[in-house]
Amino acid sequence: MKAVELSSLHVEALRDALSAPRLEEFLREFEGEDALPKAIDLYNWNARLATECFTAIGHLEVLLRNTLDKNLSEYFHETERGIPWFLQHEIGLTEQARNDITRARERLSQRRRSDSRHRIVAELTLGFWCSLLKPRYEGTLWTRSLSRCFKNPLTGKIPDRSEVAKLADRIRQTRNRVAHHNYLRAFDVPNAMSAVFELAELLSQPYADWMRQNSRWREIYDERPKVDIDTVVVAAGIEAWSMYERLSIYACQEGRFFRDCEHIAFYEKQHIHRQVPAIIKRFDGVAFTDENSTRLEASEDPLERRLGQVIRETLTHGLPTWSITRGERRQVFLLTQIREKQEGNDGHIVLTNDIPHRHRGRGSAFTQRQRYVSSLRLRTATTTDEL
Repeated sequence: MKAVELSSLHVEALRDALSAPRLEEFLREFEGEDALPKAIDLYNWNARLATECFTAIGHLEVLLRNTLDKNLSEYFHETERGIPWFLQHEIGLTEQARNDITRARERLSQRRRSDSRHRIVAELTLGFWCSLLKPRYEGTLWTRSLSRCFKNPLTGKIPDRSEVAKLADRIRQTRNRVAHHNYLRAFDVPNAMSAVFELAELLSQPYADWMRQNSRWREIYDERPKVDIDTVVVAAGIEAWSMYERLSIYACQEGRFFRDCEHIAFYEKQHIHRQVPAIIKRFDGVAFTDENSTRLEASEDPLERRLGQVIRETLTHGLPTWSITRGERRQVFLLTQIREKQEGNDGHIVLTNDIPHRHRGRGSAFTQRQRYVSSLRLRTATTTDEL
């Protein structure tokens, strides 16, 4: 969707209506005189994406709630006993879960609604349903009943409880973010939404297909406005820089959070390297195994084939010197290749020189993990003080 051109009068009115604190995080993404209208455009995009993500999560929440409720109702013979499963003493719910049920009934009472079992179930929060997948229920609810709600659509096998619980908790956190319209460019939306559809597939493949067909989150995400703060500077170390030189990748721990960026810059030995590659694609949870390498190398997707080759090269030649161990899972960024001078149109940046960091002493590093900067400033900076 193309951004609507705003007059200066409209821009000022919107700033006052939205408030400076509300716009602050969006304004930080831009520099220059046109920062405010760009921030308002970004705010609007963020609201549209949040709405679409919230809808998809809502569909998933209905599926999860109804599936778990039906399974537990049958296992605890609710029809024969005439008592809803969640009110039966033998189920062994935690005090927190029992309190959630009490609060759900109180909310219904405040709205002058009867607390029928179906209304209580609908009133229970996503957090309640996620809590039923926690470790304390491993040998009870999960083993006896809930495990049968989930099935890997490719293998037909029941996934581990921990895998399902991890997905559910990620979705719960994502729901909280989008419900409060948090800034979503500072959040890994593709990774978060992949968890939504992955859990839906474990519950019901047809329902997951329906969700995908009716969701526009990816379309809206791809319309995200370009921002000035577009580069992540990572504390690289010798290994990370060596892997980039050899394989044109950046590999780090699985699940590490990165906000949406276009470039990676490497900070090592008191300077930022002059090579600033563009991010081609990011993969998370990549298993460094021969089986995964073979599977990816046979893919029709050229980037997956390249990832398979990276795994193969690492297993064959990199393990003695790199810290990755066979079977380990990592997050992997495929990057543009090193070059001697600025050339091509693939987004790769070659700075005139490395950018020195002149501060010394404990805690003075430019970054010890990651830090976000503008690629425009990288192109002109003579020291890190100018970033």
